[in-house]
Amino acid sequence: MTRKQERLLGTLHEKLRLTADELAWLVKSDSQCCGVTTPQVPVLLFIKRNTSVSLSDISKAFPADTSSLSRTVDNLVKQGYITRSEKNEDRRSISLSLSEEGEKLAAQIEKNSLAFLMGVFAGIPEKDRETVADSLIIFADALKSCRESGCCGFDFFRKEK
Repeated sequence: MTRKQERLLGTLHEKLRLTADELAWLVKSDSQCCGVTTPQVPVLLFIKRNTSVSLSDISKAFPADTSSLSRTVDNLVKQGYITRSEKNEDRRSISLSLSEEGEKLAAQIEKNSLAFLMGVFAGIPEKDRETVADSLIIFADALKSCRESGCCGFDFFRKEK
């Protein structure tokens, strides 16, 4: 690796850490305004985007241990935002979906997030917005692919404690 590439990766690493902090703030503000915890927000949005999911589906989507995700889902069920039902083809499998209240909550969280992103994009020159969005999509897809293949140390986060 050349020095130029090392500097570029160092800058990218620093900017990604700062971006992760900003995004964590966004999720935290979404949860504070809507009466749910920070870990519950991505679970709600995942179920909204993937109707009728299992706990296993959620576990595959997030680099967290299964017991934490299970508690998060249990709390969302108790709060009335998620419903559980048996899958017709396998009565032992449980399907998770949003309740009417969960749909409303997820829609409010998405509305808040989109308003935030609109503000962020307002700070990017209009001619660059599509390029920035396309680049972020490519980067997010590469991160997901890396996590799903077990590279980059992501397996560390999956180990049960």
